[in-house]
Amino acid sequence: LDAHVYSKFRSNFPIFSLTEISPPTLNSPLWRNVLTATSGTIEDFNFMTLLRNDVKEMFWMTEESSSKVGLVPRSQFVMIELARCKEGYYDLGFRRVLRRFELKRAGDELRKCVSSSGGDGDGDGDGDG
Repeated sequence: LDAHVYSKFRSNFPIFSLTEISPPTLNSPLWRNVLTATSGTIEDFNFMTLLRNDVKEMFWMTEESSSKVGLVPRSQFVMIELARCKEGYYDLGFRRVLRRFELKRAGDELRKCVSSSGGDGDGDGDGDG
């Protein structure tokens, strides 16, 4: 199925840039025809999904980050993310960024646990930090 979806994407969009996507490029008549043709191939093909516009940017769920994502049909998301994977956009550099994201999230959780327990973070319980 992946090979079929990927070949359908690249046969219709041979020079489509996957690095930085501007939302207007996703609303063409050709896209509409291709997405309609995925009915029955991609489950829930028309459910709306968030797509990162820039492959190099991590998505943080904040108000400021809303400009970094677009709302697209699931079949469009699958085609673009599948192509990003197959074409090497998620290489070692991306995995390093992802690891930093995981470490930041773990650190945030740890800080939240420390602050909710009333601790000051230095382990002696005296509240002086």
